[in-house]
Parts: sequence; C-alpha cells; structure tokens
Amino acid sequence: MALDNIAPPVASCLGDLITLCLLTGVSYLYINFLQTPFIFVMIIVAIFAGAIGWAVLTNKNPHVKPLLRNGWSPLFGAMIISNGTGAVLDLFVNRYKDYGLLAVANTSRFSVFHYNSDAFLT
Repeated sequence: MALDNIAPPVASCLGDLITLCLLTGVSYLYINFLQTPFIFVMIIVAIFAGAIGWAVLTNKNPHVKPLLRNGWSPLFGAMIISNGTGAVLDLFVNRYKDYGLLAVANTSRFSVFHYNSDAFLT
C-alpha cells in the first residue's frame, strides 16, 4: 500500500483523537464546577473577550485586515462539506458494518488519484 493512501486517514484520525482528548479533559474539569454557574459565565466572557481582542489585533495588521470581512465563506463552505461527508460516511458505516475501513481507504485512493492526474489539474 502506498504511503499516500494511508497518510490522510491516519492524519484525520489523529486530529479526531486529539480533539476528543481535549474535550475529555475540559469536560472533566467542568464537571467539578457543575453547580457553580459563575465559572461558566466567566469562561464565556473570556472566550468573547479573546475573540474581540484577536479581531482588534488582526484589524491593526494591514496584511491580513481584508480577511476579517472577506475570508469567511471558504471556511464555512469547507465546514459544510466536511460535515456532509462525515454524515454520509457515518450512514455508510452504520449500514454496512464490515465495509467502513474499505470506504475510508477507497476515498483516500480516489482523492490521491485525482490529485495526481493531469486531467484534474487542467
């Protein structure tokens, strides 16, 4: 099996694993403060203050300032496509229990094939 066929699924699984570990750690910390809503309010305020602070810093940088208004549609489009393909893959894996890994491997091969083909580039 070529390295190009195995690297994307491994990278995506590693990203999912890191995300799950972070969510587990954060939820473990939050469960201790479940009866104190003050902590949750402070966390939400800190997130909004951080977002506003980063927006102000980005607005001061002339190289990336246009991205505050114009760079969001590709990001949201990629998120929609990613969620849609994940839902389709989940439906496929639930319907055909034994073929889930085969679908991931073939999807990776398909993307590598189209990436390397000349017809895709022209």
